[in-house]
Amino acid sequence: MTRLRASRWVAPAAGAASLLAAVLVAAALFPTFASQGCPSCSGFVTEGLPSAALRDSSEAWAVVWISGILAATAILFLAGVASRLAAMVNAVAAFVGLGLAVYEGALAFPQSLPAELVPDVPVFYVLDAGYYLFLGGGILAVGAVVVMLLLRGDREREVAPNALASSRAATTAGWACLASLAIAGVGAFLPFAGLNCGFGCPPFGAPPLVLFSGAIVGSGDGSIVLALLVAAAFAIGLRLAGNGKPLASTIALVMTLAVTALVSFESLNAATRVLGWSYSIPTAPKQGYYLLQVSAAIAAVLAVLLVAADRPTWRLQRPNAETAREAIRPA
Repeated sequence: MTRLRASRWVAPAAGAASLLAAVLVAAALFPTFASQGCPSCSGFVTEGLPSAALRDSSEAWAVVWISGILAATAILFLAGVASRLAAMVNAVAAFVGLGLAVYEGALAFPQSLPAELVPDVPVFYVLDAGYYLFLGGGILAVGAVVVMLLLRGDREREVAPNALASSRAATTAGWACLASLAIAGVGAFLPFAGLNCGFGCPPFGAPPLVLFSGAIVGSGDGSIVLALLVAAAFAIGLRLAGNGKPLASTIALVMTLAVTALVSFESLNAATRVLGWSYSIPTAPKQGYYLLQVSAAIAAVLAVLLVAADRPTWRLQRPNAETAREAIRPA
């Protein structure tokens, strides 16, 4: 009984900590991650030394994926939907994130700092706020997921909150999914990726008909991304209208997962598939990618919640203790 009572607040606290870790990892993209240091330089020289944020490095793609997976699995865990699978996927993302944070800190030059360093200044770098946010988020994520894995037993998950017990909650999730799809559509028209050559820039002029920054709608798969977003939005609209809820939510889930996977694939090959280069060059994400990838992932998570509410026979959501007592209570 004591263990069950403790899990009533430990499980939600662990899920919330994992969600906070995802926010910290995402926030690490924007402040300065590392800068070139010179202890013997004057203040005037120090002001001109280069610095870099994690969002400007090629590893920014991986940081966004890690943050998104942590957030998505934490939400599913908190909602009690596929909580065992969510905890295991969260564990992979947490340990990979912590490992990447340590790796980036150890190799801030030349991984994060630009290649154009100030001449005659020793290659000495200083880790800044972005690094500590990334490292702190990774440590918090690992600690949270350890607790989540310890609470995976049936007895513990019976106290998970039944987030979609009311139709109003499911309707709210549907409208939130529709809003996320709209934001993703806006992101498709904004710059998706830009070149981030570092040591890999070609020493000659750029080939014709290539871009240094571009939106995903200009790529060969841009029309597919838009079609999938429209199809998902149409399915959610049908679900909100009360027409074929189980089928509509399932179609929305398939479409949003397809968008998320396709955008991830495009990010891995952004130089060739989005910018039109005939060979691979390191790239960094732009604002369009952040909007599109994050919004599509949020829509996919919300679609999972809708499927769990509309298809109870799939047993994606475990009943909480109160629901279980209602089921066995005699009429």
